[in-house]
Amino acid sequence: MNLECPEKIKGESAREYATRVLRLNILNLNLKPGESISENEIANFFKTSRTPIREAFIKLSQEQLIEIYPQRGTSVSKINMDYVEEGRFTRVTLEKALASLICERYVNQELITMLEENLHMLEFNISNKNILKIVELDEVFHKILFRACKKERIHDVIESLNYDFYRLRMLTSTISMNFVYSQHKEIIEAIKDRDVARAEKAIEEHLESVMFDQEVIKKEYPEYF
Repeated sequence: MNLECPEKIKGESAREYATRVLRLNILNLNLKPGESISENEIANFFKTSRTPIREAFIKLSQEQLIEIYPQRGTSVSKINMDYVEEGRFTRVTLEKALASLICERYVNQELITMLEENLHMLEFNISNKNILKIVELDEVFHKILFRACKKERIHDVIESLNYDFYRLRMLTSTISMNFVYSQHKEIIEAIKDRDVARAEKAIEEHLESVMFDQEVIKKEYPEYF
């Protein structure tokens, strides 16, 4: 089993660690939508008993990332387009409000520097076609906006509503890498100019672009949906 396995955090229980690692690999598509997984296999991977793995499965099932079928087995949940749309709606609604707040109250050189540094790193990883890093940097970009308005906890709360949105973005980023760069650049320029309408439009177009690519992706990976 080829899973990304970050280091265990100090004080993290076996259940918490297994949940975090499995969630990460589901979101990054190392564990693919529809793929079967078993408690025994995962327990062997983590070199632990089945109990913390069973508890991790229950938590991930509650997050709708896996589906547990009694007496039949467990599999990674397929991407649910209703959940994708829910995530998109939530993000667009909140981040347009953030764009307005930032333009009106929170524009400063520290914010612009952080956004532009993120943009430079994005450009570098696009040139290397590092999809995982591109999506990660995209997430960081948006978190910077929440943090700038002192709304970082809201970002953390809605994160669980965006799991399927995130997985679809992992797929669509293969065909929209350069668009992500140009969209981020437009958002930064609008913020620098304190242009609320332009910033809101740029945010909306950026977050909705994933929906335009969905039909191409669904044809290429029909088994994921």
